[in-house]
Amino acid sequence: MLRKMFCLVVLASIPALYAADAQPKTATVEGELIDMGCYTSRGATGEEHASCAARCMENATPAGVLDSKGNTYTIAASSKGYSAYAAMTVRLTGAVRGSAIRPEKMEVKKDGDWQEVPLKWGAPETKE
Repeated sequence: MLRKMFCLVVLASIPALYAADAQPKTATVEGELIDMGCYTSRGATGEEHASCAARCMENATPAGVLDSKGNTYTIAASSKGYSAYAAMTVRLTGAVRGSAIRPEKMEVKKDGDWQEVPLKWGAPETKE
């Protein structure tokens, strides 16, 4: 129950984050793909947390990016498609307002190379 309530609070805060800036700016954010629930509640990151983060994203916990400076960006799109990339290094380009990003382009680092991931409505497509 507490987890669902936390998720609702995080999701409800996204419009407020967008309202903080008058105009969004286009920017690129690079860092580890995290689930915002486990990160904000207990600082969970890294490969050892990848399977938990993927499950959380599958269950609609918001996804985010933790950059090298320790800044977090909540992804303003469905988190389910991001679950396959949990704990991986990603690069998102899109509209940024405050600490939220609405991705228009996504790249993931695999074997040292950047590979573009197609997005639909700001999120990678899921295979159901």
